Amino acid sequence: MSHKQDHSELVNKILSGARWATVLRLAAQIFSWLSTIIVVRFISPEDYGLNAMLESPLVLMMLLSTLGLDAALVQAKNIKPEELQSIFGWLLILNGVLFLCYFFGGAVLASYFNEPRLDVLAKALAFIFLLVPFRVIPNALLDRQLDFKLRAQLEITATVAAAITTLALAYFGAGVWALVAGVIVSKLLLSVLLMIFKPWFILPKFNLAATRRMMSTGGIITLSGAFLLLSDQLVSL
Repeated sequence: MSHKQDHSELVNKILSGARWATVLRLAAQIFSWLSTIIVVRFISPEDYGLNAMLESPLVLMMLLSTLGLDAALVQAKNIKPEELQSIFGWLLILNGVLFLCYFFGGAVLASYFNEPRLDVLAKALAFIFLLVPFRVIPNALLDRQLDFKLRAQLEITATVAAAITTLALAYFGAGVWALVAGVIVSKLLLSVLLMIFKPWFILPKFNLAATRRMMSTGGIITLSGAFLLLSDQLVSL
C-alpha cells in the first residue's frame, strides 16, 4: 500500500509540475509575442538583418556549449559529487573557448557580411557563453527533483525582463542593440535567479574519467542536434 501511495504521490507531483510549467511557459510565450509585435514598430528591417547575421553561428555554438551534459545529468541514475565537479570544470573550459571564438570571430563575421557593426555586437554577445556553466547544473538538478514549476517560474521571469528591456531600448532608438541587450539580460538574470533559488557551490575539477560516461551520452545528443540545426541553418550560413 505504501509503495502504491508513494508512486501516486510521485505521479501527482510530476503532473502538477508539468501543468504549471506548461501554463507559465505559454504565458511567457504570449507575452514575448505581444512585445515582439510592438518592438517591430521601432526596429528597422536592417537591424533585424544584423541580428540574424549574429544568430547564424550563435545558435549552433550555444547548442555545443552544454555538450549535451544537461540532458545526460537528468538521465543519469546516480550522480557522484566528483562527476558534478568535473562537469562544471569542463563546461568552464568549453565555454571559455567558445567565448573567445565568438568574441574574436566578430571580426570575421563583419568581414564576411561586409558589416563593421557586427564586430562590436558579437563581442557583447560573447559574454553569454561565460554564463552557461552556471545554468546547466542547477537546471539539471531542478529537473531531477521534478521541480518543473520553479524552473518555469524562473524562466518566465527572465523572459519577461528581457522582453521589457528590448521594448524599452527599442522605444528609445537603440536599434539592434535592443535585441542584443534582451538576450544578455535573459541569460544573465536566469543565471542569477538559479543561483538564488537553487544555490549550489562546487569547486571545478578536470577529471575526464569521471565524466566519460556522461560525455558519451551528451555527445550523441549534441551531434544529433547539431546535424538537424546545420540542416536548417545551411542556407543562412
